[in-house]
Amino acid sequence: MAIRKEREDYIWITWLAKLLSGETVCEWKYWFKTHYKYEKLPEDKNLISWQTKHSRMLSELKRKILDLGRTPLVEDINSFKYNFKDICLIGGRPDLIDIVDDREVTIYDCKTGNKNKSDSIQMLLYLFCLGEERYRDKILKGILLYSDGYQLSFDKIDVSDDFLEDVSYFAKLLITHTSPLKSPSTDECRFCDIPKSECEERTE
Repeated sequence: MAIRKEREDYIWITWLAKLLSGETVCEWKYWFKTHYKYEKLPEDKNLISWQTKHSRMLSELKRKILDLGRTPLVEDINSFKYNFKDICLIGGRPDLIDIVDDREVTIYDCKTGNKNKSDSIQMLLYLFCLGEERYRDKILKGILLYSDGYQLSFDKIDVSDDFLEDVSYFAKLLITHTSPLKSPSTDECRFCDIPKSECEERTE
């Protein structure tokens, strides 16, 4: 049985990125995650392979930066909670942050799967949130690294007012006490960890 969270205004960056990109159509899924604690379904076995590949990518990147004489900040130490326009707290955790020098900082995120629009949106959100607080006085850049060697580079200037307005829309949608409609589908439901006991419309 799901129980209400003490805070119902905490949203993960990955949830917003999936909604903003249109890769997740079921808005109810992330609304429910925002408001409730619940017993999650077991992880897909395919995620084990993803995790090992991701761990290796991150380890190799860390070694490259160490070889340059710099000490990278990795995963947990990069966790943050950002008060977004007094609407909600946005939480995130970039894979690696490289303090290049006194002026420049680069955020890295490693991706082992397909190239998705949500990857770029996730990076833009990292740049905005960290650029507004922790690295406000730095030249902040972002790099997406894919397992096939492909790279995408970003600057904080890429974050537009229109983009932030869209973020505000979905943030307000998730924190409201009125739940959005469910949009069950085989493709989405098979990757969702919310059990049928909490979502009767779930398509198995």
